[in-house]
Amino acid sequence: MIELKSRAMAKINLTLDITGRRDDGYHDIESIMQSVTLCDIVSLSLSDGDGKITVNCFGKSCGEENTAYKAALEFMKISGKKFNVHIDIEKHIPTAAGLGGGSADAAAVLSMLNDVYGSLSGDDLCSAALNVGADVPFCLSGGTALVKGIGEKVTPIQYIGDYYVVIVKSGEKNSTGRMYDMIDRMSDSRTHFTQGFLQKYENDDFCGAKKCTGNIFARLYSEYDKAAEKIRRFSPVFLSLSGAGPSVYGIFDSETAAKNCLAHYMANGTKAYICKTCSCGFALL
Repeated sequence: MIELKSRAMAKINLTLDITGRRDDGYHDIESIMQSVTLCDIVSLSLSDGDGKITVNCFGKSCGEENTAYKAALEFMKISGKKFNVHIDIEKHIPTAAGLGGGSADAAAVLSMLNDVYGSLSGDDLCSAALNVGADVPFCLSGGTALVKGIGEKVTPIQYIGDYYVVIVKSGEKNSTGRMYDMIDRMSDSRTHFTQGFLQKYENDDFCGAKKCTGNIFARLYSEYDKAAEKIRRFSPVFLSLSGAGPSVYGIFDSETAAKNCLAHYMANGTKAYICKTCSCGFALL
């Protein structure tokens, strides 16, 4: 029996643009993604066997729809290895929040399995990740990265540094498919947050880059402006929506400001999370 455990880090989108719709119905994106220390704890128990996969999450058994299950199955398909694996997920990343929780869990499973069996190249591991979900390739490496295509093109860029992050889930999530359909019906759905951010950031104009933070999906949330205005009172360095929503976040260079922002939401009965930026997508325990 081999046992492993890791932290699977959530992600936020510093920028998110949709650059077009593909013939297969998927959308190409450009995004600057950033890992944060809000994390799930993913544990594996491995033994010899014929490929049995079991997953427990929230203390309940999960089936083939779970991303961690899909990751283990995909690893076996591509590597040709057979083994039994039990996966236990201690959830802390809120679900359906645009924070990549399921993707982070899947990336942690793929990474730990490859550490044990060492059979997949970087390209094969990325292929396996993309077959599980669009955000999984980023979560494999984490840190700060430019992500393009449908998520398969991940280019690390200079880490933004250590900051405090307050995340507020500002409503109920619509299905991602519905959100993209709504974008397709917009008369003007082209934004250029990512390219604006990169141009400033790569020229060490950090102040200019932070003004380019933005997310096309913010236009679709009636609650975004209200939530953003509340966070803005505490002077964040960055402020935006993550993924297709509904999580709004602020990034702070002051621990005091971040904790004051968190306390404001907690005092009003709104669930909020405080964490930090980090330079990796997962970390072995």
